[in-house]
Amino acid sequence: WRWIFTAPLAPSLTGSAQQVRVTQAPGFLLAKAGSSATLNCSHTGPSYYSMLWYQQNPGLKLMVLSSDTKPGNMEEGFTDWTMERPGAQSASLSLSNAGAEHSAVYFCAVSDHSH
Repeated sequence: WRWIFTAPLAPSLTGSAQQVRVTQAPGFLLAKAGSSATLNCSHTGPSYYSMLWYQQNPGLKLMVLSSDTKPGNMEEGFTDWTMERPGAQSASLSLSNAGAEHSAVYFCAVSDHSH
C-alpha cells in the first residue's frame, strides 16, 4: 500500500510592507505504510518568526498541526508528527510511521505575529 501526501507550492504572499515567498518541497509525496515522510518549508521574510503547518483531509476543514516559533510544539491530536526549525526561515514536518490516516494535503504558512 502507498499513501499520498501532498504539499502544494504556495504563491508569493504580499503584505503591506514586503513581499514574502513561502516554498514547500516536495510538491507531491508518496509514502509507504510504516515509512517516514518529511515536508520542508522555507520563506524569504526575515521578520516572519512564526511558521505554521496545516493539514486538510478531503471534505474536512483545515486543521492546525503546529503554530509556534519553537520546534516540537504540535497541536493536540498530531503527536505522530514532529516539527523542526533548522533556521529562522525554514521548518520541516516529519512523520516516522506513515499510515492511511495521514493521507491529506499539508500547507506551510508564516506569520510575523506569535501567540
